[in-house]
Amino acid sequence: MTAAPGGGDGCAATFAPRPWAAVIPPHESAVRRLAAEAAGAEYRALRSLDEARAAGDGVVVLEGDLGGRIDAVFPAAIVRCSAERLVALARDLDAHARSAPAAGGRDDGTAGTGEVAVYFERHRIGAAIAGGAGGGVVLPGGWLHDRFVRAGIEPTVLAVVAGRRDRLGSPGG
Repeated sequence: MTAAPGGGDGCAATFAPRPWAAVIPPHESAVRRLAAEAAGAEYRALRSLDEARAAGDGVVVLEGDLGGRIDAVFPAAIVRCSAERLVALARDLDAHARSAPAAGGRDDGTAGTGEVAVYFERHRIGAAIAGGAGGGVVLPGGWLHDRFVRAGIEPTVLAVVAGRRDRLGSPGG
């Protein structure tokens, strides 16, 4: 995990080399920043979970497959776990995505590579979150990719986010 500049419990973490890091700061999603720039819109990244909690519209975005899949989106106001637990959750979700075929038993191309990131951003409730595998959306109680909802792990994911559980755990474990 690479801590975001500025300390705190920030963890705009990426676990793969970022060849674009000279252009896009590590606490920013390259996908969403470039999409915003192309649309002439503002991309509002934050540096830490503390900043996201302090912002009325702060959200946490968990990405898998180096941004190729949005796994989960939560308003920062409902997040009671630490930033480090969010990174562990992103890793666990990615492991689940890589271990299970999509509906119908076929690979839908969203399994990923094991490269995950957690970003803190500003978005209003109802906003679409650009990213792979259909992106995500900001909902008051959080949003989880349908692949995980169908797998039946949504209650466990929410327990981790609420700080009532340490980890999601590995698939089948």
